[in-house]
Amino acid sequence: MLDTTGNAVLQDLTYRNVGAMSSGLIPIQNEDMEWGFMNLKGEEVIRPKYTGINHFKNGIARMETGNAFSPDPVYINTKGEVVWKE
Repeated sequence: MLDTTGNAVLQDLTYRNVGAMSSGLIPIQNEDMEWGFMNLKGEEVIRPKYTGINHFKNGIARMETGNAFSPDPVYINTKGEVVWKE
């Protein structure tokens, strides 16, 4: 991962995928295909456990639990707390 000046930061990450930062959080996907978020220090702030993710908007993100054939949407805040379930 690079900072705005092109310097490498957060090297040697062990995640399958790392997404684009939004609201100070970076989406991460583990080897079990579960999504969560880390901060700019590389610390997991929301452990990977979601099957689908979206970026945070106004401090809330729509996430999915379950599987691709039967997703269960939940909405979480930037602390990982569920604030609403569909």
